Amino acid sequence: MQRFLISLLLMLRSLFRPVAFGVVGAIFDSDGRVLLVRQTYTAGWRLPGGAIGFGEGPETALRRELHEELGLTGGRVRLFGIYSRKLWWLTHVVALYVIEGGEIDFNPNLEVSAIRWDAPQAPAPGTAPATARRLAELAAGAQQGDRW
Repeated sequence: MQRFLISLLLMLRSLFRPVAFGVVGAIFDSDGRVLLVRQTYTAGWRLPGGAIGFGEGPETALRRELHEELGLTGGRVRLFGIYSRKLWWLTHVVALYVIEGGEIDFNPNLEVSAIRWDAPQAPAPGTAPATARRLAELAAGAQQGDRW
C-alpha cells in the first residue's frame, strides 16, 4: 500500500512540476569548427539535438537525434554540461555533449533545413543567444553557468 501511495504522490507531483529532458550536441570537425543548424520551426542558428524518448538513455537519444536530423555516424561523445531553463510550464533540463570524429551525411529534412560550420569563437550572425553562450563556453573549455 505504501508503494502505491508513493507512486500516486509522484504522479500527482509530475502534473504540477513537469520536467522535460533534452540533449544537444556540439559536433566538431577536424579544423575545430562546430556545426550549427537552421531548424524549420524556430529562428536562428542553433546546436542540433532533441528530446529523450521514454526510457531512453541520454547518449542513445543524442546519437539517434543527430543521426535522424544530420546523418551523423560514429564519433567520440563526452558530456560537457547540464543546464536548465523554464519552458512554458516545464523545467527543461538540457545535457550538452561534445562530439568529435563523426561523419555527417546531411540532407535537408522536416526538422533541419540547413547546416553550417563555424569557429566557436566567431558564430554566424543570427545565432540564437543561448547557442552563442554555449559556444563561448566551449571556446573557453568550461561550463560557466547552469542556465541554458
